[in-house]
Amino acid sequence: DALRNWIKAWNDQCKPYFNGTSDTPIFPTKLLPPLSISEDANNPSSYSALGVLISQLGYLLEVSPKYWQNNSDLCCLVRNISGVLSDAGGELIKYALIISQVPSRLICLALKEHSPDILKEAFPGSSMPIDVY
Repeated sequence: DALRNWIKAWNDQCKPYFNGTSDTPIFPTKLLPPLSISEDANNPSSYSALGVLISQLGYLLEVSPKYWQNNSDLCCLVRNISGVLSDAGGELIKYALIISQVPSRLICLALKEHSPDILKEAFPGSSMPIDVY
């Protein structure tokens, strides 16, 4: 149930971005304090290893244009994570990927500078053209 708590924390963190009250249009790649307790290994009662993995995946997708040679590996990892069977918690994992905006980052990774403006603002790293690096 640590992943459920991580998802709830992401949902709480996302609310200002979705309702337009956030101070910045840039979407975070990990949980920010005080919600980051779900990603703190020093707090085993609320720590979600899968949540940390998914947050790190979001970070890697943000910096991936810099390392474009490895994009196929990242996409394969997303495919494998999202392919977990439902009886093994797959639906919850898919929801965690969605709530942390992994699909949106993948869209930016594919479309680069041609991504919709709202996505370019939210995920500037993922939508950066390769030739900028």
